[in-house]
Amino acid sequence: MKKIFVVALSALGLTILAGCNNNGASKDIMISEYIAGSDSNQAIEIYNNSDKEINLADYSIGIYAIKDKAGAPTTKVNLEGTIASKKTFVIVNKSADKELLDKADLKSETLSFGGKEGISLMHKDTDLDVIGSLGIRNQNMNLAFIRKTWMTTPSSKFNLTDDYLYYNPEDAVKYLGDFKNSVTKDDLLAGPKFVEDYLDIDFYEHVTSYTGTGGAVEVTLDGNIDGDTSYFIFPEEANVNEYMKDLYTKDGLYCGKVRYQEVDTPETQVQNKKVELFGWPAKLNTAKLQDEADHIYVQSNAKQAMVENYGRMLGFVFVVKGNDSTLVNFDTIKHGYSTATLVFNGFIKYLDCPYYNFFVEAEKYAKENKLGLNGEVDPYWDYENNKSKML
Repeated sequence: MKKIFVVALSALGLTILAGCNNNGASKDIMISEYIAGSDSNQAIEIYNNSDKEINLADYSIGIYAIKDKAGAPTTKVNLEGTIASKKTFVIVNKSADKELLDKADLKSETLSFGGKEGISLMHKDTDLDVIGSLGIRNQNMNLAFIRKTWMTTPSSKFNLTDDYLYYNPEDAVKYLGDFKNSVTKDDLLAGPKFVEDYLDIDFYEHVTSYTGTGGAVEVTLDGNIDGDTSYFIFPEEANVNEYMKDLYTKDGLYCGKVRYQEVDTPETQVQNKKVELFGWPAKLNTAKLQDEADHIYVQSNAKQAMVENYGRMLGFVFVVKGNDSTLVNFDTIKHGYSTATLVFNGFIKYLDCPYYNFFVEAEKYAKENKLGLNGEVDPYWDYENNKSKML
C-alpha cells in the first residue's frame, strides 16, 4: 500500500510541474507582438499557448536600455490579472493613440521604448522571451514584429527571422488582441502572387521626384542581361521616358532596363568576359519563367524611388501562366541564385504581409536545402579551371 501511495504522489508531482520551468514560470507564455511606433505608440502582446489560465502576478515586461546587463532591466512593467488559455494580453503605453488604447488589457505609464532597447517577458527576475538583444543597441525603431503562429517556443535569445514577421507599426495594430497571421507557412514559401488590382493603381506619382506606388503595367520582354536585369517594352501610358535614362525606342514604344528589386545575381557579361559562378543558371531560370509566361508585369516599389543611380528602373517582375503567377524576384532567391538584399519596405504587400517576409523565407529555404550558391553544382562552370564554360 505504501508503494502505491508513493507512485501516485510522484505522478501528481509530474502533473503539477508540466508546462512549467523550474522557477514556476509557464513554458507556454511568450511575446506574440511588438510595436515600436512613433511618439508614444508602443505595445507588447503576450500569448498563453497552454491549456490553462495563467496568473500574471509574477510576470513583467523588462525594458533594457543600452549597456544595461541582462537580469537588471532599466524599467520593469509589472503585469496583473490573468491570461486565459489560447488568449492574448496586451500592454500599451498610456499615452498611445486611441486605436492602440482600445486594444489594451493594461495601460502603462512606464511601457516606453523607441526600438533601441531590448524587451523581455520576465518571470520574477528571469528572462523568458525577448525582443532584440538585451543591453546593446537595437535597430527596431518604427517597426512591428508579429510572431508566426507556428513558432510558439519562447526563448531568451531573439530569433527574428525564424519566429517573427515584419510589419509597419500602423499596420500591425489590427492584429493586436488576437494571435493570428495573415499568411501561412505555405503562403510564405509560395511567394507573392500577382493581383489584378495592381493594374488599377497608378504606376508612379510625381511630387518632388518620381516615386513608385505599387501599381503594375504589362510589358513585353526584349532581352535579359542576367538573372536580375532585363529590357522590357513598356506601354505608352507608363511614361518611362520621363524618369528612366537607360532606354531606347522599339516599334514606337520605349524599351527600358529594369533592375529586379531585392535581388543581386552573379554576372553574365559574355562580351566583357565576365561570367560568374551560377550567373548562367540564374539567367536561364529568369528567361525560362518569362518565355513560358502568358503575361509579364512590372510592379513599382511602393513609396520608393523609381530609378537607381545607373538610370535603371527598380521593380518587381511577375510572370503569369494560366491561373498561376510567380514573382521572379522571389523565385530567384528561393532557387539560391541570389541572397535577398532585405531592405524592409512595409508598403509593398501581398495578403497584407510585406514582401520582405517572403524574401526572408525564400532565402532560408535555399540555404536549408543547399540550393544554387548554397551548395549545388553549376553545370555551366569549369571548376577545374575556375571559369565559365560559356566564355
